[in-house]
Amino acid sequence: MKIVTFFVSVLTGIAFPSCNIWLTNVLSSLARKPKLLSSLHRLLSLWNIVGHSEHHERNLEKERINNAVPTQRLYQKLDIWNLAVIDNIDFKQKTFSFGNIYDTTRNSSHATLRMAFQSVIPNYLATCQEELITLEEDNRIFGMNFTMQEALDGFQSILENLLDFRSTNEGNLEYNQNFDVEIIKKAILEKFEHGCKGPSPHVVILEPGDNPNSDQAILGAATMYKADFNLQETAYLDIVADEAIYRRYGLLNLARRLGVQFLDKFEAAVDYRMTSRVLDFLWVAVGVSINIFTKRKNINLSEIMNENTDTNIFLKIWYLYYQWAGIWKAYQIGMRIGNHNLQRDALAAASPLFPSAGKSNYAVAIAQHLSTLTKYPKLNEILQHVGAFRIPKNIDDDGSENQKPVCFGFDETLETFGVHFIKQTSASLKSVDSHQYTR
Repeated sequence: MKIVTFFVSVLTGIAFPSCNIWLTNVLSSLARKPKLLSSLHRLLSLWNIVGHSEHHERNLEKERINNAVPTQRLYQKLDIWNLAVIDNIDFKQKTFSFGNIYDTTRNSSHATLRMAFQSVIPNYLATCQEELITLEEDNRIFGMNFTMQEALDGFQSILENLLDFRSTNEGNLEYNQNFDVEIIKKAILEKFEHGCKGPSPHVVILEPGDNPNSDQAILGAATMYKADFNLQETAYLDIVADEAIYRRYGLLNLARRLGVQFLDKFEAAVDYRMTSRVLDFLWVAVGVSINIFTKRKNINLSEIMNENTDTNIFLKIWYLYYQWAGIWKAYQIGMRIGNHNLQRDALAAASPLFPSAGKSNYAVAIAQHLSTLTKYPKLNEILQHVGAFRIPKNIDDDGSENQKPVCFGFDETLETFGVHFIKQTSASLKSVDSHQYTR
């Protein structure tokens, strides 16, 4: 009856346009406004006019989900480096239970997100045997190193060139003020070599694990990778885990039976980009102020910390901040350009700061990360090629590809594209049934 009414209304509107039949006017209004096309589609679906109704599309979606085999999307080539990810993901029921609108307690569901980043590595790395180095007391893993000292000297040289100090005939000090944070950042980026020059990693979301509330559940999620990648007993698989899982999972040694290396823990930073922006401004402001002050007082930067007197206490404090923040700046730059060596040496230089500040979790994670890279030199060399998630470069309007790509850390990629995408996809689900989320 709905279809008959619809066609009669359309034919009447065509035959007698002066009658202004409301249905045809509504349809023409919806068709002229792109924002209302979804409303037009729902209206046509309600009248069963479109070939594929929403009900049929939902059934097709469920069928595709049930028939999906994520492991078929995994590359099984020899020149592929697999980085497995374990992350905890939490869902809360979207609506309250019927008839109890004042009940603020909603059901929740928890699962272990499992993803894989697959990157192409050079053939010589794929075919060479894994070398194992025994760590000894004389292995110098932590502390300031040549790479960081060179980076800090480069930062200082960039600031001096931009300030362009000069003295007037009257003896006054003048300097350039026509630059900002973005100009400094651009000059720094040009100074360092970009890494991750290969294609972007292939990302696969695999079947999730159980609620990560126990060691056994987390170990079970790691064990599932053994079947996904068809790992042999002597094979290695690099796994990274979320901060909460890393803290909760105290039986890390059990994973060695799987040939697992825990590279690092992920840091859950809610406002990481905003915090980084603020620290950038502070570092630039402090660096510029120190350069202006020392130039006016004729103090060499190398002599600030060498003074044994109690003079210039505040200058020493801010100079230390300038140095430590410079190390953090180098690490951030290394992550954005995919320079693994810069990131590794920045962590090594900053490592003494965390135990002295009482940040034991950070200290343990960095010690685990740096010791793993030292113990497995092949892994360290692999990360020089694929140590970050490479965002494809943009093509300018003139067709040239002169813009270098930007890289994300794997943890940042996971939170930006992985967990966020999954939560958006499942936002329409009103149930928190664990089986439904697993599908």
